[in-house]
Amino acid sequence: LDVDVANGKPGLASLDALVARFGPVPRTLTVRTGSGGLHLYFCHPGSGREVRNRAGSGKSMNFYPGLDVRGDGGYVAAPPSLHACGSRWEWTDDGDDLDEPASADWLLRVMDAYDLEHQQRKPALPAVVPSTVPLADRARRASQYLARIDGAVSGSGGHQQTWGAALVLAVGFDLPTEVAFDLLAREYNQRCTPPWSEKDLRHKLADAEAKATVPRGYLLDTPAPVRPPA
Repeated sequence: LDVDVANGKPGLASLDALVARFGPVPRTLTVRTGSGGLHLYFCHPGSGREVRNRAGSGKSMNFYPGLDVRGDGGYVAAPPSLHACGSRWEWTDDGDDLDEPASADWLLRVMDAYDLEHQQRKPALPAVVPSTVPLADRARRASQYLARIDGAVSGSGGHQQTWGAALVLAVGFDLPTEVAFDLLAREYNQRCTPPWSEKDLRHKLADAEAKATVPRGYLLDTPAPVRPPA
């Protein structure tokens, strides 16, 4: 399971949401990637179950935003590969006492749930928190979260990065469209190179809400966000 955070991709937020729905990720062999994300390794279930590759980014998303699955026929960079930024892929302390990766049962349940929701086209995603959470509190926490997302740079994954920021505001913190737009325009867009037009920002918000595969409000009541080891 590739948890991508490069260029503001919401891999960690998506992983937090899945933990809230499916329970903790089992301890397993873990790599910190050169771009600051995570690779979580799981044992292949063996014959009789194909593990298809999935991509949570790009034009043809077929998995949760910022999360990729590399299974049969897939590949990943492994330690001690060197990233263009100068950082290396490194094994973390998580699971260093294990003889092999954890069972893939948790990941397979997540993949099966995604497939079921996708087939139904309009997945019934339960809200993680009640809708009565005060709007002012939601907006304040969304602003704090948004401050940790780098501004998009044209030609460097800017479209996906801005889509992820829109997803965080409209779905993650369950903000009304105009409140989400105001934060996106006022606190995020000014850090983008170049800034987006109002039409583009509104399109990103509408698209994020329409294609969201995570429950509304999932960032309001999740465990402490998973972060790459220091």
